[in-house]
Amino acid sequence: MQMKKLSLTVFLVFICTAAYCCDCKKLRPIKEAIKNADAVFIAEAISFNSITFYDSSNIKDTKEINIKLPSRTFQQYKFRVYTFFKGETKQDTVTLLTDFSTCGSQFTLGNWYIVYSDLIKAPFDTSETPNKYHHTNDCTRTRSIIDIAEINELTRLTKK
Repeated sequence: MQMKKLSLTVFLVFICTAAYCCDCKKLRPIKEAIKNADAVFIAEAISFNSITFYDSSNIKDTKEINIKLPSRTFQQYKFRVYTFFKGETKQDTVTLLTDFSTCGSQFTLGNWYIVYSDLIKAPFDTSETPNKYHHTNDCTRTRSIIDIAEINELTRLTKK
């Protein structure tokens, strides 16, 4: 009986863990990663905090403010941009969101990264002109600068 309980527990832990694992088989080729990203840039991570977006769309009365609202929390990093390969080229800094999940990217302040990001609208924002945020995760090629060959390839592929 003890063995059955132990086996069931191990099985459930495995299934639950697998359900939340990041499912990136391998890095996309650079050319494909550029095509799928809204922005590609080299930058230094300079600050971090978390940001939570709340869904207040169903609140009709301000007296309901104490109810628990659906929400989504992200890690928010600010980057000092060195160069853009794709996307907005006039910004000195970019604010980037990444998930608090196994797929969420982790950045070390002071380190330099090649970032492949998508522009996403803020969760729960249903306005005509929603705020847009840069977003990345471990399924993109975003990573610490470790390979000068990738920088050379980005330069070659994005030359105008």
